[in-house]
Amino acid sequence: MSIGAMILSVWVGAMIGFLMWRWVAGGFHKGRRYGNRIAAHLGMEKNLFHTLVEHGGVPAYPLMYLSSLHQAGLSEHDAAVILAPALRNGLLDLDARFGAQKQLEEAKPVIAKLLQELESRQERGAA
Repeated sequence: MSIGAMILSVWVGAMIGFLMWRWVAGGFHKGRRYGNRIAAHLGMEKNLFHTLVEHGGVPAYPLMYLSSLHQAGLSEHDAAVILAPALRNGLLDLDARFGAQKQLEEAKPVIAKLLQELESRQERGAA
């Protein structure tokens, strides 16, 4: 292998590594910010929101999943409706682990409304 080919392969490898790092770092950061905006929209503490999503079983890494919802152009409310089952599952998990907590009790009616909206959207075929 010539020196030029080695330099080119190292450069290509470095560029691929850099692009992957930017994609992952940017995705996590965007996911966190978008999740914070969803939490504010719901009137929920951002740490509680992220914990519920994490414990709720979203289909990917939670921050990457939030980032993908953001990239899809969803409003905070539409994303919250889509996340309603995960929020409910996270709420059930934390409730089982720690019992009744003020923040969890305050979140229950908010999540119940989101679940009702999701159900009505599914009945209409809009979700």
